[in-house]
Amino acid sequence: MVLSYYLLYIPYRVAWKVKNFIKMDDNIYFYCSNTLDFQIIKPVMKYLPDIIIIFKNRKLKQEVSTTGIKYTFWPVFPTKLIMARHPIHLFPEKKIIKIGMRHGAYHFKKMINEKKYNWFDKFLFTSPTEEKEARKVGIKNGVGIGFPKLDPLFNGEIPEQEILKKEFGFTEKPVLLFSATWNKSGISAIDKWIYRINELKTKYHILVTLHPKMSKKYQTIVSAYSDIYQIKHEILKYLQMADIMISDTSSIIAEFCSLDKPIITFRISPGKRLSNEIFQMLNEISYRIDSFEELKSVLPIALKNRNEFSENRRKWNRILFYKLDGKAGKRAAKEIKKLMRPQGGKR
Repeated sequence: MVLSYYLLYIPYRVAWKVKNFIKMDDNIYFYCSNTLDFQIIKPVMKYLPDIIIIFKNRKLKQEVSTTGIKYTFWPVFPTKLIMARHPIHLFPEKKIIKIGMRHGAYHFKKMINEKKYNWFDKFLFTSPTEEKEARKVGIKNGVGIGFPKLDPLFNGEIPEQEILKKEFGFTEKPVLLFSATWNKSGISAIDKWIYRINELKTKYHILVTLHPKMSKKYQTIVSAYSDIYQIKHEILKYLQMADIMISDTSSIIAEFCSLDKPIITFRISPGKRLSNEIFQMLNEISYRIDSFEELKSVLPIALKNRNEFSENRRKWNRILFYKLDGKAGKRAAKEIKKLMRPQGGKR
């Protein structure tokens, strides 16, 4: 447990008890620590519109469209709480009813300590397969409902690829989407393409999305390139727009896999963080390469043979997701309602 948990433990619990003794707060809250978290809860709020967003800070609130939503800022003393990560230290009161959600599809990295999952009364995994894997390591509270973040890709909210390309002003050139996980994770391939990506501009339109924690120097490099678009928020429409993804071990690969489009991945040693299962998946669903020169030669092949790994992608989609039907948010809302019925009265 982080130090701040122990520093907050007594003052937070005292304040929580006093506030909920005077008047119990029966609202359902969602703790939002970054823009990605908001993308996770947004499809659920279609079915639970009264959820109140707890923003980490005012800067984050400015980055998120808050039109038509209720929001506040931490500290808050809820009785019912949802979160897409594990910031347990910010809410150290055992009587809070807590539901956890995945912030990325499936568990690309090895699952963290089971205590951080079992702290929740219920944890919403992206598939029954993941729920089963969680039980093997002692996580007892899971249920596989799908990945709400992807709902707009499958319920008609996101326009078709050609419509998006036209809106963005793209020509007939194929659209490449580069992604990279955190450069300090030990399983990132950012250095294999970041300095040479500019060489591809004449043949392709290029989009780039970087891990939120990516070192500033890499963000600066991408920003300095002309005619290369760095995605900041709302990744889904860019997944739809792209013809192919080039990545390393980022969980965004699973999101792109859901669309059954070609993927190229740089080979990275699994190390201690990447699960063997995901390493196997990357070998089965994508063209595997070691260098930028190899990327340049494989790109035309991957674009010409778009269905090369389609059967494997469909297989892994069944593992990664419960259903790709645009209704994961509805299933999540159902589980939340089940656990977080109105309480009423004092505690």
